[in-house]
Amino acid sequence: MPSTARQSTIRRELGGAASIGLAIIAFAGIIFSFVGLRQLAIDTGIGAGYAWLLPITIDAATLVAARIWLLPTIPEDVRAWARQWMLAAIGLSIGGNVVERAIHAGLLVLPWWAVVVVGAVPPAMLASVVHLASLVISGRYDNADHQAPAWRPVTTNHQVTSHQPATHLPPVIAEAAPTSDLDDLIEHARALRAADPAIGRSRIAAELRISDHTARRVIAQLGNAA
Repeated sequence: MPSTARQSTIRRELGGAASIGLAIIAFAGIIFSFVGLRQLAIDTGIGAGYAWLLPITIDAATLVAARIWLLPTIPEDVRAWARQWMLAAIGLSIGGNVVERAIHAGLLVLPWWAVVVVGAVPPAMLASVVHLASLVISGRYDNADHQAPAWRPVTTNHQVTSHQPATHLPPVIAEAAPTSDLDDLIEHARALRAADPAIGRSRIAAELRISDHTARRVIAQLGNAA
């Protein structure tokens, strides 16, 4: 078997070759896709001076989604959403190029839905990027919350009767701060729900002192465990 130094050399050489190949393929793919999508935009009635915005919009959204997906510090659920959107944007780019090539080859007459899709792509890309950004920001706040000191739940001996209004419920957790263990949050959310079956996400987030995004995850896990 090759020595450790030899293995490191092989990895460096392969890494360099792979990086060069990836750069070449990415450049060729972006240019080819750019030309096809720009022509499709022109075919649907967009002026040549603005047609280049269609491929730029799709490629930029794809790069943003890919970047978020590849960042290990981003929460897993956000990365999964970014991966799905990246694949959807790539599929949209492929579909647009196929339609444009088919039109210019005389195999297809420009369909009405192609005009609708081209017009809807820019606002859809904007909405997706804004949504991704909001998920990333929310995930960062969650990570900051999870770095808070550990907390100890303090329960109360006061019993809640069925006729007592929900607004007068005693605090099930007297001292609450987020913990890195999601299972603990789920258990205390279960205790809150047992005391008040009608309790909502906002109340759970306030009682546990967690963000709305984390409360949504806790409630989803609580529902799956039920």
